[in-house]
Amino acid sequence: TLTPFILPGERVRPCVLVIPGGGYHCVCSASEGAPIAQRFNQLGFHAAVLHYRVKPAFFPAPVEDAIRAMRIIRGQAGSWHINPSCIAVCGFSAGGHLAACLGTSIAQGIPALAGDDYDRYEYVPNYLLLSYSVLSFTQNRNPGCAENLLGKERANQEKLSFSPDQCVTRHTPPAFIWHTLTDQIVDYNSSVLFAQAMAAQQRPCELHLFPRGDHGMLLGLHTPDLAIWPTLAKRFINAQEKFSPKLAPRYTNPYQCQAEKNCPGPGK
Repeated sequence: TLTPFILPGERVRPCVLVIPGGGYHCVCSASEGAPIAQRFNQLGFHAAVLHYRVKPAFFPAPVEDAIRAMRIIRGQAGSWHINPSCIAVCGFSAGGHLAACLGTSIAQGIPALAGDDYDRYEYVPNYLLLSYSVLSFTQNRNPGCAENLLGKERANQEKLSFSPDQCVTRHTPPAFIWHTLTDQIVDYNSSVLFAQAMAAQQRPCELHLFPRGDHGMLLGLHTPDLAIWPTLAKRFINAQEKFSPKLAPRYTNPYQCQAEKNCPGPGK
């Protein structure tokens, strides 16, 4: 099911699809759903929370639900006053894996057709916001999540095909990623590997590694350095919206700029 959190008024705004975690065996909507949507409302975003199918409904069921949610949001853009070109998906833990599926090759080839008008809308989000997310199944990372998504036998044989860090493409949306170094459930290296994959494909990416915090820090309200992440995510989106490669300076390294102008660098 999809629960909208639409701000009043007719101002056209960006939207965030919130995907709670739960290891693909439950959906933690109470903690990683409404509170997150309401925080993005405070930041000026419309929002919606997805409650998706989990084990024993294996892949592609959860991805089909996420695809459908994105299509509904774009299909309702007019009536909900949403900018259809500025829709982010914000996932937590296993929900972050599901969010990443939408922006990588994992979701490609899944029909997910309901036979109605929503089928014609694009499902790929414009931005990925990934919070302490399951972004790698390599080196036996997150085996329980992989089994809950795929079933034990398929996970043993095919899990790398569903590992987001292995499935980034040159079309993957810009990604804002955050994790804590002390997360004992989902290793922060999952986020690092995904960020490295984004860099390898020359895709925009911002990674924040916070020094403290257990898994499931949510909004980080009791940890001041963590509580800033929604604001950082908004800044990331705003920066991408304003960026134009045509207007970007040729050089960003000051020493390169000096060389271009035939100016000696320091100590010359």
